[in-house]
Amino acid sequence: MISRNYALAFGTIALCMSSFLTTVVRAETLVFEATTDFPVIDAGEVPYYSEAPGRPSLAIDAAIESNRNQFAKASMTYEGASGYFDITLVTLAELDGEAPYRVLIDDVLVGSAINPEVIVDYTSVRNIFENIVIPQGATISVESLANTNGKIPEGDGTAFARGRWTSLELDSSDAGTIAEDETDLAVDVSIDASRLVVGESSTLVVNIDNGSDSAVATQPLVTLTRPHTQLDIETGPLESCTESGDEIVCHLSEIPAGGSHQMFLVLTALEASSSVPLQVTVTADQTDSYIADNSVTLPLQIDARSDAEGTSTDTIENGGNGLTPDTTMNATESESRSGGGVSVGLLGLLLIATFGLKRRYQWS
Repeated sequence: MISRNYALAFGTIALCMSSFLTTVVRAETLVFEATTDFPVIDAGEVPYYSEAPGRPSLAIDAAIESNRNQFAKASMTYEGASGYFDITLVTLAELDGEAPYRVLIDDVLVGSAINPEVIVDYTSVRNIFENIVIPQGATISVESLANTNGKIPEGDGTAFARGRWTSLELDSSDAGTIAEDETDLAVDVSIDASRLVVGESSTLVVNIDNGSDSAVATQPLVTLTRPHTQLDIETGPLESCTESGDEIVCHLSEIPAGGSHQMFLVLTALEASSSVPLQVTVTADQTDSYIADNSVTLPLQIDARSDAEGTSTDTIENGGNGLTPDTTMNATESESRSGGGVSVGLLGLLLIATFGLKRRYQWS
């Protein structure tokens, strides 16, 4: 009877401990549902729509052609305690395209992923980004893009994946345990011309510094994001880069503590636009101690090429008359520079002579 009571007691204790441990683990993982916990779903280039209650996902209406190959963005405000988290973005992989996804904290890119090819539509995929610092009050955003792999016929073209995703999870159980491995990466860019002309190119210089005193930045990634139909980017031979839609991801060699890396890129303007944002973001394997300088957005403008461009130029060189050897002038310009100039000169001489005679007459 005594042994039975002990067994019951230990069984009750074990059950309570199991329940307690389960509660603790669950408390460390916060789950935010796409359709209910992200109140802003139209913050991107195109809007999301909710597929609830049929499917608990946000998606892009790719039936509208203008929504294709552009990023939608959903945002929420994180009201929990500041800390390090492993972020898991749960996406739905589709048969008709491999959609790219991005996670941002206060508009700074902290993780990106591309859905794999699948043989079952709406396969759930868990994309994990480790040791991400999220301060209290931060804006957490998820972006995705509707694209096609050209494999599923639909109408006159092919079907598009709709960039679907269902939830975002924050797990603090294993995150932020190695503070000494923190890097301090910063990115800075310069360009020889922020106003481009269609068909012309410009050089973009990207400087990446590791301000840490001890941590080496391993497997650093530079992500370039721009409207790919408006701006082409040619990367250099020292980086291994892949392109998907508007995004180019470049893998760099490790950056030592206190070291730096420089990239030279060639930008070619493809389509006129008054606003062409180019975002450059750097990340590495290690947690970054200060993420505010990990990303920079360069506002560009692309002008249409004028058909008359270059037919009449008047530049000042070597202190001369402003004409280069290959400068061409039309008939009107020639007259104004020759005959018109002589007429003005003769008139001036006549006025001077008349004034002189008048003065002479008055004195006499």
